[in-house]
Amino acid sequence: LNDDYKVLFAKDGKAALKICQSATPPDVVLLDVMMPEMDGHQVLQALRSEPRTAEIPVIFVSALGEVEHHLQGLRGGAIDYLTKPVQPEILKLKLANVLAQVQRQRALQLECDELLRLAQLKDNADSIISHDLKNPLATISALAQKLAQDKNFPKEWLPKINLVDELALQSINTVNLTSDILRIEAGQYALDAEWFSVHEMLKQLLQAAQVNFHSKQLVAYLSPDEDPCSSFDVMGDPKLCHPMLFNLIKNAFEAARAKTKVAISLSRHEGDVLIAIENTGAVPADIREQ
Repeated sequence: LNDDYKVLFAKDGKAALKICQSATPPDVVLLDVMMPEMDGHQVLQALRSEPRTAEIPVIFVSALGEVEHHLQGLRGGAIDYLTKPVQPEILKLKLANVLAQVQRQRALQLECDELLRLAQLKDNADSIISHDLKNPLATISALAQKLAQDKNFPKEWLPKINLVDELALQSINTVNLTSDILRIEAGQYALDAEWFSVHEMLKQLLQAAQVNFHSKQLVAYLSPDEDPCSSFDVMGDPKLCHPMLFNLIKNAFEAARAKTKVAISLSRHEGDVLIAIENTGAVPADIREQ
């Protein structure tokens, strides 16, 4: 093996453990069974019990050829058991295969570590972007609300000012939603449910959609038009419901033919609030299941 590998020799089990627990452990261990003080099975057990050495591949090379010795070695965590006298070419091929597997595992580990590093960088960047976006958006929303309350401001501009406020708040919700989605996908999301008016949310979204798609001259309805008894208050996360409903309404407005209608109706059924959005035109067959 000296022609192809750097070989370290240990005269007994303790010396072998010392080499394996050093700063430069071997890539693979060829281990005898019959040794002084510690036999090979005890050495293997010691290797597997230490995190630093638990993953080092071990191949037994022993004069003990009985089946029970083979089974004991393999059950203990050895990857192979060769009986002396060993055929040199077979040993070389087995070593080459084992070391190739070790190299693949190391490459995968490096890739995994790099992916984790990039994920951490992405999380840091998302946090910075979130902070840098939310502050100016909150300022835009506050200014829009201030303008809407200014009695000297032209009334005919009020719908557009309200739209600016709505779009700013929607953008803030989108920024918040990004971090929520990451937590949902990681299984770390805790639902922070609260009561909110889905009727009021739909009304605001419908008004915003009408301004955005005014060129299509669509007639939009919300039925019932008002909800004085809070019949359509629901328990949930408004941050998640807002973009979901916004996208559904936007899709309806985009799909509807010009000068037709988009109708949204609310009803209650066995304690649930049902939302129906109707528009002209058909959903393409290839995406209906979604």
